[in-house]
Amino acid sequence: MPAPPRSFLTVTDTAIRWQVPALDIAGWAIDGEIALSAVLPTVETTDKQIASGIVEIDGADVVALFRRDGASRKPALVRRFRRSKKTEWEWIARPVDGVAVNSADVIILRKEFERCERAWGLFDAGAAESGPKASTQARRAAGPGAPPKHDWDAFAGAIARRVHDHGMPVSQGELVRDMMDWFAGREDFPPPDERTVRRKVSAIWRELASSSHQ
Repeated sequence: MPAPPRSFLTVTDTAIRWQVPALDIAGWAIDGEIALSAVLPTVETTDKQIASGIVEIDGADVVALFRRDGASRKPALVRRFRRSKKTEWEWIARPVDGVAVNSADVIILRKEFERCERAWGLFDAGAAESGPKASTQARRAAGPGAPPKHDWDAFAGAIARRVHDHGMPVSQGELVRDMMDWFAGREDFPPPDERTVRRKVSAIWRELASSSHQ
């Protein structure tokens, strides 16, 4: 039985899926184009209310985590949140310094990134762009011979962007998962099986690993 779809993606996962810098996504959040979320521990607000769980956070509070020169190692402090788009922002009184979050803690709920993909026409070459422009890979032009079932040139480019924007993955397995997510966002063909992706990643991983030790 297939596993259920992910309930959320991290900003880094989404950046790889959309082939854009994570900083751009944070900027769109500041502009109100997309909602970022995080899982808060139990906190007390200035109105003496208790809150915990998944809440929306302000992009301005976490934008420093997604610098173009790599993810910040210093956590950002979230001092405000809201429970939904229809509610007001609430300020955290306890902990007094707010809640520390890292880049991996900042997420985009599935309904939200799917909403953006529909609204902005991502992965649909015929859709009008009504929101921020995200780089999408156009279908390969016809040429002599049968075209490959999957665009491995774009695959290699997506890995290069991932390493450039976010640094080397912790493990080869993490890169395989990232690239499976990337394929899941492309609707021109069904994604390849994980074994095929692992084999393709393995060759690139060896080159990346060898160059990182030089």
